[in-house]
Amino acid sequence: MRELLRRAAERCERVVVLLGDPAYYSRFGFAPASRFGIVADPAWGAYFQACALGVEPDVPSGTYTYAEPFARLG
Repeated sequence: MRELLRRAAERCERVVVLLGDPAYYSRFGFAPASRFGIVADPAWGAYFQACALGVEPDVPSGTYTYAEPFARLG
């Protein structure tokens, strides 16, 4: 996970989001995505998390949607 976050930062990504156990991913800097104004399926609850890779105000906010190929999977 640390390597993934490092590489994402190198690519100037501003945030990484995932679905996972908050107790595990919090050690890598993940927090509820809602903290950043990122919303998704309410059923995901606290498992939908984000890790800011820069200054928090730079994190894009809004509704999270899957990329089209994944969205078609249902």
